[in-house]
Amino acid sequence: MSPLFSLFDLVILACIAQGLITSLLLFKSKQAKTSKRLLGTSLILLCIVSFRMVFHNVGWSQIPQIRYLPLAWELFIPPLFYLYVCSLTQKNFKWRNIYLLHLLPGALYLVNDINVYLQTFMEPSIEQQWQTAAALYYHQTNEIEDYLIIISNFIYGFFSINLIINFREQTKSLKLKQADNVYQWLKKLIALMGIAVILVFINELIDLYSQQRSQGLNHWQLLNLYVAATIYYIGFKGYRLEAASLHADKQKIQQVASKLDDENIKNVEENLIQQLEQETIYLDPEITLNQLAKLIDTSSGNLSFVINQKFSQNFRDLMNSYRIKHVKSKLDDYKEGQSILNIALDSGFNSQASFYRAFKKFENMTPKAYITSKS
Repeated sequence: MSPLFSLFDLVILACIAQGLITSLLLFKSKQAKTSKRLLGTSLILLCIVSFRMVFHNVGWSQIPQIRYLPLAWELFIPPLFYLYVCSLTQKNFKWRNIYLLHLLPGALYLVNDINVYLQTFMEPSIEQQWQTAAALYYHQTNEIEDYLIIISNFIYGFFSINLIINFREQTKSLKLKQADNVYQWLKKLIALMGIAVILVFINELIDLYSQQRSQGLNHWQLLNLYVAATIYYIGFKGYRLEAASLHADKQKIQQVASKLDDENIKNVEENLIQQLEQETIYLDPEITLNQLAKLIDTSSGNLSFVINQKFSQNFRDLMNSYRIKHVKSKLDDYKEGQSILNIALDSGFNSQASFYRAFKKFENMTPKAYITSKS
């Protein structure tokens, strides 16, 4: 007698267990409840979908009382993943009851499946159950549902990709590692789900045009293995990211973005550029952050923030980068006998040591090597 569960079934069940455990941990978390619950719910639905293959493999579908057990929950997954993407990319995202409309198609099909299950539950044989299900148009609605699942995945996938692209464009100027973390995670998530959709589409085409049954591991089993592996990865990686950093990352992104939206910050940036390029303030070797902040009528905190975000540098490096540009413009016309140190001091450096350190840092060579390369 063959075992109840094959190796294939055990692999699927192991991945399902991982997904369910992760979902419970996500639901128990106190921070960022909305995004974690959306991810946790999506994982549970993926587990139900993946379990259906095991349900058929072990022969439970031949038991009359559970033959038509409602296990088709796929229509809920695309909108839930879309809402999860919204929760990480949209500012101050909160759950609203109107979002339930996204789940309406899945709910209608679930109600229909429950009705079929209840109508067939008391039938004494599989043949009579099949006739009752056929009278309720169960098989026709299932075929329509299969196409709706593919269409829904493409539609919500399109909207999700747009959200991620817009998020990337909006956060590029922030130059934050946190924004890159969120973007990379969502990009991987969409890629995983996209591959699953393509595989479903291919499998539907195979069923449509092929009259032969696959022997051994057929194409639907391969798809289920992929879905199970996806559950495992999303569960493991998603929980670690959600638990450790994604919530904090989103808060940091929002704080920085809201600050950059401030008109005063934009004025600070414009005034800073004017002081650097027109007033050549960097030529003063004694200039400090506080002194420059007073010159452009802002706080040292705002000025430091603009320098970090817009120039990806600290105050000292920004000043030295402009000084090095000034030095290079002089060295381009260098004549034998000129003092390199005097050029450096005239460019705003206050010592030979600080000049040579800065030049090597920005140009990756010494001033003499630079002169040689030019000549």
